[in-house]
Amino acid sequence: MTRFPGAAPAAPGSLLGLNRQLLPGTGRGPWPHPVGQARSERGLALEIHNRKAFVMPVLNRKAFTLVEILIVVLILGILAAIVLPRFSNASAIARASMLADDLRIIRMQLEVYKAQHIGVPASYPDGDRTAAPTEQAFISQMTQASNIYGETAPPNTPGYDYGPYLREVPENPVNGKTTVQIILDAQPFPAAADDSHAWIYKPSTLEFKADCPGADDKGMVYFDY
Repeated sequence: MTRFPGAAPAAPGSLLGLNRQLLPGTGRGPWPHPVGQARSERGLALEIHNRKAFVMPVLNRKAFTLVEILIVVLILGILAAIVLPRFSNASAIARASMLADDLRIIRMQLEVYKAQHIGVPASYPDGDRTAAPTEQAFISQMTQASNIYGETAPPNTPGYDYGPYLREVPENPVNGKTTVQIILDAQPFPAAADDSHAWIYKPSTLEFKADCPGADDKGMVYFDY
């Protein structure tokens, strides 16, 4: 390899070293004389320096600044404040809709039961109208098969041709309870819900209401559904 007087040796594999290689078939370097070579080397060195000055700050950056983190947290907080109330409101609407459907189905099935059991509503044990109505009799007569007198047995038992009217007593979707408060014939029906049970039922009048306080998104009280 030809080396010009005064030129520093180039590192193997460097850009300067590559530019100093001999031109094929000439036996000399790519520059016509040492001055031109020196100028080209200075220009190449300056270009490499400028590129390093541009690239290195980007490569050396390892983390977000505190201001950037605070901006991201602020944006997430704003989004949460917008989305969460809408999600909560949608859940309340869904629960209210389920409550209305449950009440409609149970009330309809109570009417059907009474019509098929010689006018005796569900909850009187063995269909005995002189006995006090009970929650257990209500559950059995609505979820099992029964004969015309209100006596119950497992489904498909011969002679028990009616029911079941419900697969199970549904959970109140608003308060999460499943128990039924039975109002005796001589007792007045409660004027408001006290949230002690899932449902309130008075057999003598077939009144059946949800025992949960509160109101839906339109302001209608659940007890008045």
